[in-house]
Amino acid sequence: MNKPHRIVPKYLRVKHALHGRILRGESPPKSQLPSERELMRAFRVSQQTVIRALHELRLEGLVTRHQGKGTFVSDASPGRNQIGILTYLDETLPTVSVYPQNLLRSQLNHLRRLGEQPRLYSTFGTDRIGDVRQHAREVLEDCARSRLRCLIVAASYNASQAENALKRWGIHVIGSHREEAISACNVAPDSGAMAETGLRHLLSLGFRKPAILASRPTYAAMDKQVKAYLHLMEQQRIAVRPGWFRSEEFASDAAGYQQFQRLWAMDDRPEAILITDDIMAQGATRAMMDLGIRVPRDLTVMVEMNRWSCLVYPAPVIALEIDFDPVGLAAAELAVRLARDEPVETLHCWIKPKIRIYEMADPGAALATQPASQEPSNASGTHESPAWATDSASDSSWNDPGT
Repeated sequence: MNKPHRIVPKYLRVKHALHGRILRGESPPKSQLPSERELMRAFRVSQQTVIRALHELRLEGLVTRHQGKGTFVSDASPGRNQIGILTYLDETLPTVSVYPQNLLRSQLNHLRRLGEQPRLYSTFGTDRIGDVRQHAREVLEDCARSRLRCLIVAASYNASQAENALKRWGIHVIGSHREEAISACNVAPDSGAMAETGLRHLLSLGFRKPAILASRPTYAAMDKQVKAYLHLMEQQRIAVRPGWFRSEEFASDAAGYQQFQRLWAMDDRPEAILITDDIMAQGATRAMMDLGIRVPRDLTVMVEMNRWSCLVYPAPVIALEIDFDPVGLAAAELAVRLARDEPVETLHCWIKPKIRIYEMADPGAALATQPASQEPSNASGTHESPAWATDSASDSSWNDPGT
């Protein structure tokens, strides 16, 4: 049986053609690529197609954009491009949390600011967890050719599996697992501290019957956020019903819908709920509407959401908005030290992200926080973080959950 013909998007054809020129040396380091108009004529595509192809090449560190001058092939100086980032996208989930995207953007920005030209390995599949040996062939090839010294592995990959696959070449692997470290190096947000911050806010509002709905990874026996919930309730001497804390192995809007229905079917219902996954919160709030629950009169809802997620909820919620840029910075700094054989103080970093709590009464309020541009460039051509990633330290509305 003949396999169906796969149509390659136009921007990928442009990207692969330019990528090939760079690899063959036809476009040497520091040389200027043809202008956008020249590429449009050469490939007979629109300007938007050319812009996206160049954007993909910039993400992989192959080119840099100099405002007012054009796009140039990156400097291939030794030591500047020996750090890679491996991320995995599940093709079966068209709607996913923006957490991986925010973290990836932050890591790329900080690595470039530290003088590196990171390699981006973006792989796709239909499995829930990516298989390094099956999907990341390019990573293995670059390791065999001594092109990598350190690899940052997204949470969608099992960092321990990646470590085993690359140990023959002595590659440093940095995991991104939020619940527990399963590799020699790991940088992740302190999810327990994040949940505790939200729960303490609900308690400060006078609620004595809070519930929590969280997502649990396959490699963790119990969600770290649920552990924080139980510990805080014990500290406050609040009796907890077993059904008030719920975790789902695979976060989705359907899981949030089902779990909340089960929670609300209990005789002793909670007064407030913290939902620690923004995708599950979409399903949970939909269940609230179907059950006729008046939010916040019948139930106060707090949602842990990623900054720039732009998700809209059908009812007023309290937003626990999280800026993961400190996590991206910590991963970038650790990767640079490992790649340069510099001394490292700790290999397991649990970072407290910046948190802002506010009431999102207007369902359209989330849309107002979307950045106008997520990839600004300066005149020197270096890649800069969005404004919130560099200036948020001076914003008094963002607080460290530990303060």
